[in-house]
Parts: sequence; C-alpha cells; structure tokens
Amino acid sequence: MKKILLTLLLITAAIFAIDLSKSYATIASINGESVTLSNPMPYPNMSALVLRNTPNGDFALLYLKTNGTNGQIIDKDPLGGNPLATLKPIPKIGDRVIGGFLYNRVLIIAPNHKIEEQIKNRYPIRAIDSQLFKSYLASSKQSANAQSYKAFAKLLGIGLIFLIEGNSIKIYDPISEAVIAKESF
Repeated sequence: MKKILLTLLLITAAIFAIDLSKSYATIASINGESVTLSNPMPYPNMSALVLRNTPNGDFALLYLKTNGTNGQIIDKDPLGGNPLATLKPIPKIGDRVIGGFLYNRVLIIAPNHKIEEQIKNRYPIRAIDSQLFKSYLASSKQSANAQSYKAFAKLLGIGLIFLIEGNSIKIYDPISEAVIAKESF
C-alpha cells in the first residue's frame, strides 16, 4: 500500500513539476536595452510582457527575455502592429512586467494525435489545434523554425510551444526563442 501511495505521489509531482502560472514584477532600473526587475522570474529565458499604465488603460509596450531579475529587451512590437501609431517602446521605472504572459495557451507539436491528447490531459493548458500551425506553414510557405514559431505565436496569442521529441517534452517560449524547461514523458 505504501508503494502504491508513493508512486501516486511521484506521478502527481511529475505532472505539476512545471508551473505555468504568471509571475509579476516591476522595472526597478534600466541600463540601455537591459532592465532589472523587482522580483525574479521563475525560468531562465522566459519572455515577459512590459505594460505601461496610461489614462486610457494598460498598454503592451515590449517583451523582455528574463533571467532571474535581469531582463533584456527582445521585441518592441509585441502586438505586431508596427505601422500603427503607438507609444514609444521605451521602458520606464515602475512599468509592470508579466512573466509567462499567455503561458496557459499553447501549441503542441507531437508525432501523433494520441500523444497530443495525452499532453493536453497532463497539463492545465488551453491548447490550440496543431492543424492551424500546419495550415499556417503551408499558406506562408515556411518551415517550422524559430521565426515561424514566433510569428504564429504573436498572430494567435500563444505563450508556449510543447515540442515532443522521443521521451521528452521541450517547453519552448516562441517570443524569447528559447527552451525554458525540459521534462521526460
């Protein structure tokens, strides 16, 4: 009985080993394209959205690639509306930072539909249909790479891509273009 209970506990711990919840901070200092955050982000290389509070509401300013309390500006057009009139994407001390923005909305790239369904059942995520990504690649005549992942993620508001390779899951942040975690499957 103890062995069964221990096994169930280990399985439960493995299922929730990756915490996909958001993390919050503010910009504490700025040095060119680098910023220091008031609170550390939980994963190295995770993206974080910088928000500016304006009289008309919050404005998505830019994306950072974070490592602990350090951040590097990586994308000054987080919504993909470059030709539109916007605020200048220059961070200020006190701007709010949301790490793991949209991390609960993912794309799963798996070898087959059965494995994709297993991943959906294992994590508390909202996964979009992987056929949308295949259609996107076909219509834009692109291959699956960092650029196409990022463009697709910004287009559909996706925070993570789960790349299933053999017995492992690579949890890839398409905005920071980096693997933030790996887990056996």
